Amino acid sequence: MTRSVLIPGGWDVESMPEFDYGEMRSARTRRRTSYSLSHADLVLPVSGFTMKRVQYWAPQAPMELLHHGFDTEMFVPGARRREGVITVSPISRGTWHLKGLSLFVEAARRMPDVPFTIVGDISEATGLLAKLPENLHLLGALPHSDLVGVYQQARVYAQLSAVESFGCALAEAMLCACIPVVTDRGALPEVVGGVGERVTYGDIEGTVDALRRGLDDESHRLTPRERISQLYPLGRRAARLLALLEPFVGGSR
Repeated sequence: MTRSVLIPGGWDVESMPEFDYGEMRSARTRRRTSYSLSHADLVLPVSGFTMKRVQYWAPQAPMELLHHGFDTEMFVPGARRREGVITVSPISRGTWHLKGLSLFVEAARRMPDVPFTIVGDISEATGLLAKLPENLHLLGALPHSDLVGVYQQARVYAQLSAVESFGCALAEAMLCACIPVVTDRGALPEVVGGVGERVTYGDIEGTVDALRRGLDDESHRLTPRERISQLYPLGRRAARLLALLEPFVGGSR
């Protein structure tokens, strides 16, 4: 007998035509995905937000919450001087507004005294990179291991997205002691809790103010790391995943 366990991503359970994003935008894919979720033996959403999205489309889906987990030994604070604001996202027409890159660039333009950095592939950024502010740096795509050093140099990590099913780069940066500045969308408030700054998506004035506060605030320096290491350790995810899969594999690992 074939058994199925599904881990839905953000794309799978979203319908956001204004951003040309989400599997649930068309009736055909909506029926297909809802059927798959409803008839799976187990569905493992990675955040409370994503769990609610699954419940919306497939109320009968059998679910267990399984948060992402992060390597607290790989992502660590550094000793070097920290400055500026960073975000991680490929740059394309699809991500420009969805991931809040347009807001990030505008914030950089309004804060010329602060270095801003985007890490992510630029191969599909045609027409988006003209007239960037001089304080904005593009590092392109980097190996995952190289992100640690970049996180360690930044003071603030900004995730200005319209939606996120979790925010893995955000959590990695927080482990490296970056102060988070996030929007009030998706799972972002769930991940950061009371740490850092939260802004309304699309509010550039509020975003600039929040970035300034994050850059000036030394009191939370280790709190971001403590939150992620306590709530989302990689070992906890591994142990829970094995426990949840036990009925399906009959003890075989």
